[in-house]
Amino acid sequence: MGLPVIAAAAIGGVGLQGAGMIMGSSSAKKAAKQAKKIGEFNAKVAEEEAEATRLSSRFIQQRAVKEGARTMGTLETRMAASGARLDVGAPLRALADLAQELDIEQLLIAYEGEKTVRRYKNQATVNRMGGSLEAKQLEAQSTANLISGAGKLLTGFSTIASQFGTAAPPKVDWGAS
Repeated sequence: MGLPVIAAAAIGGVGLQGAGMIMGSSSAKKAAKQAKKIGEFNAKVAEEEAEATRLSSRFIQQRAVKEGARTMGTLETRMAASGARLDVGAPLRALADLAQELDIEQLLIAYEGEKTVRRYKNQATVNRMGGSLEAKQLEAQSTANLISGAGKLLTGFSTIASQFGTAAPPKVDWGAS
């Protein structure tokens, strides 16, 4: 095995190593774009959940208002049928207490709904930030791979050149049989 064959093999090995690092850089860039897309998709899902929760909470609150009105009407009707005066004393306090309980129930429904909406919106923000952070890390890895690959190529070619000195390599007749 002659010197040119060894040199060619060494150059080829260095070239493959450097090319592998540079190709890894391209893969990392693609992964960065995908990470950002995944983070954005997950954020949109969380925002949709927030909106669905808001609508559901409003519906439940409206239903509670209607149910409360029915309950209040039933109580007023029963008290009036018993002959009690609704504008004074215990019947008035009972109606006022019930109205207060119904108001508190509606406020709790609204509060719980908004708390869940905030949680989903916060999750959307975290998903976006996570996707963006992962994308930046992968982009940095891509740049590092590119620099490392180029460095390996330069170092390898420099090492090979120094081993052969400045003299031209011997001539090889590739056409000889």
